[in-house]
Amino acid sequence: MIRVLVFAALIAVIVAPLLLRPAVVDEGDAARGRTVVIITPHNETIRREFARGFARWSRRELGEEIAVEWRSPGGTSEIVRFLYAQFLAGFARYAADHDLAPAALRAALQGPPAQAEDDLRAAAARARALWLGSDVDAAGIDLIFGGGQYDLHNLARAGCLVDAGLIADLSELFATGVIPQRMAGETIYDPEGRYYGACLSSFGICANPDRLRDAGLALPRQWSDLGRPELFGGLALADPTKSGSVTRCFELIIQTCMHQAVAEQGADGPAALDAGWRDGLTLIKRMAGNARSVSDGASEIPRNVARGDAVAGVCIDFYGR
Repeated sequence: MIRVLVFAALIAVIVAPLLLRPAVVDEGDAARGRTVVIITPHNETIRREFARGFARWSRRELGEEIAVEWRSPGGTSEIVRFLYAQFLAGFARYAADHDLAPAALRAALQGPPAQAEDDLRAAAARARALWLGSDVDAAGIDLIFGGGQYDLHNLARAGCLVDAGLIADLSELFATGVIPQRMAGETIYDPEGRYYGACLSSFGICANPDRLRDAGLALPRQWSDLGRPELFGGLALADPTKSGSVTRCFELIIQTCMHQAVAEQGADGPAALDAGWRDGLTLIKRMAGNARSVSDGASEIPRNVARGDAVAGVCIDFYGR
């Protein structure tokens, strides 16, 4: 009887996931409908959940199957560099037919250098007009999903993003008192409709209580705790040149230290701000010294902490949860 029960349990473990898994059609069927191409820094779990939800919505509201094709070259910063490279390459081919100086190509997206001569400024202005009037795309990508307001604002200012039409179509959502255009000093959505915040996130610390308890260490509760020497070799970090959310997290650490310095000195003059800036950079250096690993994306940090490969790390809230 024991052998029969063990065998039945084994069969149930194998068969149950096959019976309970969602139908493949929930992901969208490219062969039966359209495809939307999205570039994102988000991990596979988030991509799968949003693709399945969007496929169900499009089937229910639009009456058609729309598949999501994901592109994930890395973190937000890497995605921005990729998009710029794609747009510049496409615009170079477009500009070749308009006798545009090669030096003016990059200025079409980023503006002329600060010390540029008048002839280059004139070429840059012409290149900018050609760029904004062109139909160059970025390798067929329809949407960027993820990243922070800073990166999206720069892409919009460069002319890489266009109005999605949501403000005009769903004006009741963007009325005063519903979704504010700005909150707590942050831009929630672009007034020209080129990018929208999908969630309000906070930044903090993710930690592994079991690993900390085994090592006899206290739970880190503030940024300065991550610079403690006893955490040497225990932190999981990500490269801020490749991850927009980690860049934002480091920025908040420096702002916190500057705020503390102003409070301690009772003044907000240059001396207090300089002291807080130095304290923030010093703390980031100490955190880097404690790092066990430095990944390419912010989503790797909570996974490393959850596995016990690291005891703590900086984290955006919905990755931590």
